[in-house]
Amino acid sequence: AEGAAEGDGAEGDGAEGDGGGYEDEEFPQEQEIPKWVTLAELLPAAREQKAERKDMFDLFDPNGNGYLSLAEVDKGLIVQFQLDGGSEFATKRCKPAIMRAFQAAKSLSGSTEGLHADFVTRSEFRLLLVYIQRYFELLAVFDEVDTGDDRRVDAAEFAKAVPKLR
Repeated sequence: AEGAAEGDGAEGDGAEGDGGGYEDEEFPQEQEIPKWVTLAELLPAAREQKAERKDMFDLFDPNGNGYLSLAEVDKGLIVQFQLDGGSEFATKRCKPAIMRAFQAAKSLSGSTEGLHADFVTRSEFRLLLVYIQRYFELLAVFDEVDTGDDRRVDAAEFAKAVPKLR
């Protein structure tokens, strides 16, 4: 990995002392999570980023129908942030977070009729981006706790993580 400390490196990722750094022995993945945390920060989810959000919605909505499917959101993220480089984390591990953010956002308009029930509209798009940010943050914490990298937190991993979660 480029510039990533591996194995038993003593320096970590340079985030020492901030309480949010990863210790190499507990978090062996190679800079993949920081990439997604950075991605989450790049999403124009703030209220004052309306123009950037409009441009992103238009990019994600190639057919211009004003509705985003899960596939369009997924592809839009891959295209916008050039994530389709074979990264297992980008192409597989974050899909559940994207899917859950989409499911949470698609019914926020209050309408459950027709296309509104199955798609994200422009009015729901900002909150979709907020949900993606939050789910990526949760995924980053989960992956830090899941030291066995088996997508499960066993009792030992949980016990080891409790002090960090306080």
